[in-house]
Amino acid sequence: MSDFLISALVQTPFVLVMVYLVHRFLAHLDAHDAAWRAFTEQTNARLGDRLDGLRDSIDRLAVLLRDHDAATRGPINGREARSPQDELSARRAGRRR
Repeated sequence: MSDFLISALVQTPFVLVMVYLVHRFLAHLDAHDAAWRAFTEQTNARLGDRLDGLRDSIDRLAVLLRDHDAATRGPINGREARSPQDELSARRAGRRR
């Protein structure tokens, strides 16, 4: 027998084992694909909700800081301070445009 044939016969079981393992791994991924997609979509939705909440908190904090500065140092750039609710409404209306 040639060296090439002997080498191929020796390596064949290892190649077959690797093919089997890759096949099983891909079958496992395929079986759990729906669960993984549902998990990532749920996580992305929760992240979006959390980011919206943080953005609203930052908006409220900005209004609170501006009102505090206006109360302690006077109006900013000659503008009179508006109520926090008016400021939030104005910011949200500007964001929707």
